[in-house]
Amino acid sequence: MCVNGRCRLGSGRAAVEVLAEIVVADPALPPQSPRWLVERTTAYVRALREHLGWTGFYTARRLAGWADADASERATKVADMQSRGVDRMVTISMYSGVDRGVARAKLVVFDVRQGGIIEALSRNPRLPPGAARHRAADWVNQMLAMDTGIAGVAGTRLVASLQMKPGVKEIAVLDVDGRGMSLVTHNGGLNLDPAWGPSDTIGYMSYRKSNADWMVDGHPKSQRPGMNAVGAWSPDGRKLALTVSAGAHTDVVVVDALSSKEIARLTAHSSVNTSPTWAPDSERLAFVSDRVGGPNIWMSGLHAQKARRLTAGYCGSPDWSPLGDTIVYAQMAGGGRFAIVRHDFDSGRTVKLTSDETSSESPAFSPCGRYIAYIRVRPDKWRELWLMDADGRRARQIGSVRRPLFAPSWSGRSSLQHEHRR
Repeated sequence: MCVNGRCRLGSGRAAVEVLAEIVVADPALPPQSPRWLVERTTAYVRALREHLGWTGFYTARRLAGWADADASERATKVADMQSRGVDRMVTISMYSGVDRGVARAKLVVFDVRQGGIIEALSRNPRLPPGAARHRAADWVNQMLAMDTGIAGVAGTRLVASLQMKPGVKEIAVLDVDGRGMSLVTHNGGLNLDPAWGPSDTIGYMSYRKSNADWMVDGHPKSQRPGMNAVGAWSPDGRKLALTVSAGAHTDVVVVDALSSKEIARLTAHSSVNTSPTWAPDSERLAFVSDRVGGPNIWMSGLHAQKARRLTAGYCGSPDWSPLGDTIVYAQMAGGGRFAIVRHDFDSGRTVKLTSDETSSESPAFSPCGRYIAYIRVRPDKWRELWLMDADGRRARQIGSVRRPLFAPSWSGRSSLQHEHRR
């Protein structure tokens, strides 16, 4: 992947850096626009600026007075932007669509440095009620696809287990910026370790019928006697890896995603084997096993006879980057706390991404491999959802959920787009 004359290979493809400074001009509205159109416009423009900044690849500022400026004033504004190193300007015109209550936007993107319109980014989105933030996210993601070859993930969603009260956890979905939380389950039981599947299906372990069953969108998918838990769909959507146990054995099995028929038994060992995560090729997995003492991360091909140990120490919760060159996991850091650790396969380098001062657990890569969601446990044991870049920078809390969260999973693993390579 090459951006601005700099080429990245392997794990370096996940690096986040500012590519462009963008100004978003105050929108042009028809005279005497209805109130709903003004409100929709305000929401859309605010979302554009927020999503641009959220990515870490752009800085976004407001440009006032463009819509009402004459040719001379606009020339002066452009010259000022050029002198300050602004890369792009976005102008937005809003008007009522043919359908009642539906707005139309006309986005035109100008290359301030070189001059001219960037046709690939100029759009005319349709904005029905409630769609402003998502339409803005779609456009920002397309810009990142054009600039880097990998689409952005603004506006995507996370699923997690939410503690309602002691002994009760429900599955909840929220936007990656912390907005719009909703419950997936309402059964008043223990619902744990959610995972996204094909077409935005959601799987999770549930004790609603006493046995630990693996459910998909509320329907049983695996009901073997014993535990059916910690599932992970392969990136191609055809296979589902599950942790199953009967008696003293806990193993990872792979089943057909549609029929639930067993395809392969990844482990058959007198130890605890759990937490599978797939490589992007859908043929290799990493998992946790305590076969040589404490839990560690192991790797194996789908039909391999021998697994390879990746870590030493007390490690768990692995997640393989959708880009393929990196894996992250939680490692015991002392005092009962965990740190998020990243291992790059191309260099063999292992780096701690979070501090030992607070416990950081359950890392989950974004569909683009650039960001990691994780749970941060405060000193008072309160559990918060946090986000950081894949190299550990820009750590920040996601929203302000007022209940403890566990085991986040990020939606849209199949949405990687590489067709825009430059």
